[in-house]
Amino acid sequence: DNFYADATLQSNIGDVTAHMMFNNHKKPLMYDGEAKLNQFDLGKILANNTLGKVTGTAALKGKGVKINEINTTFNAQIQNVEFNGVNISEIYANGILAEQAFNGSITCLDSNFDIEFNGDIDFNKELPLYNFETDIHHINLSNLKLYQVDSNVSISAKVKADVQGKTLDEMFGEVILDDIVYSQGGVDYPIKKTTLHVEQEADNKHILLNAGGLTVTAEGSFQYKNIVPAFQNQLHQYLPSLIPANAAEKPEDYVYQVASLNVDLQEEIPLLKLFVPNYILENKTKLNAYLDESKNELMIEASIDTLALKNQM
Repeated sequence: DNFYADATLQSNIGDVTAHMMFNNHKKPLMYDGEAKLNQFDLGKILANNTLGKVTGTAALKGKGVKINEINTTFNAQIQNVEFNGVNISEIYANGILAEQAFNGSITCLDSNFDIEFNGDIDFNKELPLYNFETDIHHINLSNLKLYQVDSNVSISAKVKADVQGKTLDEMFGEVILDDIVYSQGGVDYPIKKTTLHVEQEADNKHILLNAGGLTVTAEGSFQYKNIVPAFQNQLHQYLPSLIPANAAEKPEDYVYQVASLNVDLQEEIPLLKLFVPNYILENKTKLNAYLDESKNELMIEASIDTLALKNQM
């Protein structure tokens, strides 16, 4: 019932070598051995232009090849993989794949992508679960062609997540970020410990964000992709010369947005000056806003110590 396969497949999308023991007496198929990829074009297989060729080795022991049958332990070493046309090297992964769930660790020691991941990602549950800790030692967003290619932008942080949900709008749980540093052009912008807590109750969201001296709360029945355009269109009615209307057409199943927003800034956040360089916004700033799109209502209250255009007071 056992048979041993020692084969190499060469093709125009790369080479695959297998040294594997199989047992097909029981279903699903059982296997134990090693597989190697050499310059295998993963991007073509997945029809993904972001990914390219991969070279690596994986030791596999388990059963099943279909998604709903897989139960496999693995230990993989990826010498390099192409991402956005950039080679990422020294990737190590081990753990268990069980149907649509992963439990294990991933380490990458590449100079542009240096991270450690440990945890669970489980799509077998009715509400997919993301429970993990990630230590982002260094990710160079510019070199990876993800953001501002000419500005040498990088980030580092420690991330702890315990989140559930099928879509972004359905997700609830908590994400904690610590030791955050955003770097651009050789200048570091540290960010204090940040906690994001989201609760879902029927169609209503309850969001609490704490980031050092900044506290933001939001509540209501809204979708993340629609709430900003909804505020924008309401503000356009009052300040048409300063704020353009959002011209995107609403789909037939569009739901009017209802939200309350409270912002309390008690300490200076250096990163704000980088992204909003033309304004001076001092600490001790409070903002309360309420939007009910179905009633065409918008209310804004603000208490700001200092708000000025750059070089103007």
